[in-house]
Amino acid sequence: MYWMYCGDLRNQEGEQIYDQAMAYCDVHDIGTSANCLLAERAGVFEKLGRWDECVSITHTMLEERSVSPANRIQPLCYQAKVMARRGQDGYWPHLDEAMHLAIGLDEPEWLSFVGLAQVEAYWLEGRLDAARAELDRVRDASAGVLVHLSALDSPVDPTPHRDHGAQLILSRSRHRSAGDAAHAAELWDRLGYRYEAALALLDTKDEALLRESLTRLSDLGAEAAARLVRRTMRDLGIRSIPAGARTHDSGASSRSDETRAGNSPTPFQGQSNEEISASLFISVRTVEHHVSAILGKLGATTRKGAASEALKLGLTHSDRVSASVSRATKTR
Repeated sequence: MYWMYCGDLRNQEGEQIYDQAMAYCDVHDIGTSANCLLAERAGVFEKLGRWDECVSITHTMLEERSVSPANRIQPLCYQAKVMARRGQDGYWPHLDEAMHLAIGLDEPEWLSFVGLAQVEAYWLEGRLDAARAELDRVRDASAGVLVHLSALDSPVDPTPHRDHGAQLILSRSRHRSAGDAAHAAELWDRLGYRYEAALALLDTKDEALLRESLTRLSDLGAEAAARLVRRTMRDLGIRSIPAGARTHDSGASSRSDETRAGNSPTPFQGQSNEEISASLFISVRTVEHHVSAILGKLGATTRKGAASEALKLGLTHSDRVSASVSRATKTR
């Protein structure tokens, strides 16, 4: 039911089913189905632009080596896509592993699923020849499933297509007028697909819409796509283009924060999931889900990062941390 709700873009109803389904898996210790739910949820967050929450789930799943190949392919691709969009390094090993697993499964839906993630990565890098070649392989592997990518001048097809595990691939058309681009962005906005809405505005030569696309992508942290918008604007002779986010060396302060956070009197400090499970008399998998929820709420991918963020938010006192943990567990 969760899979079908997500496929129909009925995310609010799906959210209610997710909580029920995950609770059932916890009670009956059904690990495989719980992993399927988590992978699907990561995909929803990836599409909705809730990338910190997406990465929190994928990071947790990828740490568990016992996850099946199918349930590992999805978090590998979702994490790689978020990293590629943010202009971060290190996403190709994830995509390479995902493709290796997909080839091992030898099923068209998985080959297409990974191939599409690679197409986007190539496109964001400006490697259009490689993107076209990969897209051709996806078309061959998909056995008739229509897949389109506007950057490669593909034909228009506004119909949503389903891929394995409710992976929704919505085609983007190359809009020839500002009106088409604005309308497309409006439709994406209705779905809550912020990234796709921003990319729809890229498919125009209208300066105002390009600036809006750049603003939207910058707000999302999609620096790689933002660079493509800036390049388009430069090619059109547009001036006064906003610069990208400046990077700075915050390593020293981050390490200092982590050190202080590691010394704060928080509950379960330094305990493994198994130890927390024994302390609270709940399953290890339930602990994993709660940890994932807390990481998502704090926008962190590691426990140290969560401790650092909690320090910044003033949640270092054990009573307040306990209250936050309690609220997170109740909502899950």
